[in-house]
Amino acid sequence: MGQRHQIFVRIPNPVKNFYGNAEVIKKLEKEFGTADTTILAYHNQWLYGRSAISNCLRLLKFSSQFSKSSKINGDAFEGYDCPFTIKGQKNNFDTIDKITEGIAFIMNFRPVKTTWLDAGIGSSRYIGKEDEGIREDFTLGDNNDGITIVDLIENKYCFMNIYEHDKKAEHGISSLPMLKPLNARAYVSAYYGETIETTNPFYFGDHDRSKVTKTKQQQQKIVNANIKINDKAFKGFEKFEVLTLAEVQTMFTKMKLVKKPVTAPRTKTGMVR
Repeated sequence: MGQRHQIFVRIPNPVKNFYGNAEVIKKLEKEFGTADTTILAYHNQWLYGRSAISNCLRLLKFSSQFSKSSKINGDAFEGYDCPFTIKGQKNNFDTIDKITEGIAFIMNFRPVKTTWLDAGIGSSRYIGKEDEGIREDFTLGDNNDGITIVDLIENKYCFMNIYEHDKKAEHGISSLPMLKPLNARAYVSAYYGETIETTNPFYFGDHDRSKVTKTKQQQQKIVNANIKINDKAFKGFEKFEVLTLAEVQTMFTKMKLVKKPVTAPRTKTGMVR
């Protein structure tokens, strides 16, 4: 049971900034790779719609406090309290677990007197150790509500449906195109429709939600409320760019997301046929 969702986070590879013996480093490289950056995978058993975009926005807001240079070059006097800057990884987050848990804390943090809508649901946990392969292929997870991808170096993001698009669906994750980067508004409005036609009839039903009983006027009132709350949930995303499919491809190099241009075959003389 649940509304299962995975979050994929790109950060500087902590292995590059971790001090340990050769055996430990080799083990960590198996988990995080040897490139300058890495992908951390998180799972949440009940995350979708507005709570999913709230989680994402918390990461982006926190990340935007720090310069790109502090994340990849380690600028002095910046980022000591951040788990994905060079200074932070070398000084205040001296174990890998502290880094992965620190990022989970940012996603899950709920300030005092903050509503559920604003806070999201705080149970995103790191799964990189137990779910081998998902760091390189985001379709491998136990999922039924799409994924979040956040590049904390570039401060970009996207949401994505990883399953085949259901052309008959008018709401929910299956109504979204497959493997297409989406902004927060597109993702959240799939769950809380902004027209009568795209709103789940569940919200137009009687007490036990078994059938539609609301009048058109009542239905429109619900839709208007959706728009108003979606506006509030989306606020803050305007200054963050959405990842392109090509950019997602560079993060997940072993996946085939972007078709390579077909080159015309050549003859033995080198002439194009």
